[in-house]
Amino acid sequence: MKRPQWIVAGVVLLLTLGIYAFTQDDIFGAKPKQIPAASTVQPGGITIDSILHHAKEALAPGQVARINFLENSITRGDVASQK
Repeated sequence: MKRPQWIVAGVVLLLTLGIYAFTQDDIFGAKPKQIPAASTVQPGGITIDSILHHAKEALAPGQVARINFLENSITRGDVASQK
């Protein structure tokens, strides 16, 4: 390639990278701000049971009943018969 073609290819590459860099948030969404863990979460304050409780609050009563049925039907240790 001749020198002017290399210059045009370089300018096009730089413009493409520049456009990508400035529109990355529009394309992929803005990065969420991280909340410092020390100020909002107390040690031992979050448990799996508390997460499940809050998740079930957003469900319909029929869905909660189905989940409770599934949770109570699970037994540990007898995997062969559960298959």
